[in-house]
Amino acid sequence: LWFRRYLLFFLFLTDEQAWLDCERTHGRERAILQIQALVDQHEKRLTLTQSTFESIDKEENFAPVQKRLINLHSLVYPPRWEIKADLATRYAKLGIVTTAAEIFQGLDMFPEAVECYQRASKLTIAEKIVRERLTKSETPRMWSALGDITKDPAYYKKAIELSNGKFSSAFVALGK
Repeated sequence: LWFRRYLLFFLFLTDEQAWLDCERTHGRERAILQIQALVDQHEKRLTLTQSTFESIDKEENFAPVQKRLINLHSLVYPPRWEIKADLATRYAKLGIVTTAAEIFQGLDMFPEAVECYQRASKLTIAEKIVRERLTKSETPRMWSALGDITKDPAYYKKAIELSNGKFSSAFVALGK
């Protein structure tokens, strides 16, 4: 088939189509599944069109690497972590926040993971992540997130102090 030879074009077009379909109400579910299939292809997991792991591992199912990557520099294909971050963001927008939080954690995007756990009302997990991150590096966003979780205004003040008065969401949270 043509897409075996031009695999990169096929993946790029699938990604673009999924991105556009996510903007429409009727195509959103299918687009999410397509993005998930793109992520799974990077991780050697089964996609919806594959029935067994043998279909992944068989070399005869694919064109040689030289032919698959012939157009590598012609496209701006996003890296794997960017596709996964996009998938997690779209999951979060659909309300699938726990799965989104797990993907964000795997990508070391901890502020987004904490936000998803807060939306899922899993405050103990969110607080654990925030406290772990604060031991490694203190950021105004993490202090503000800890204030959101514990409802303690002292954490918002710490975020403002750490940012030299420039972290606006801490000011907004204090004003509530």
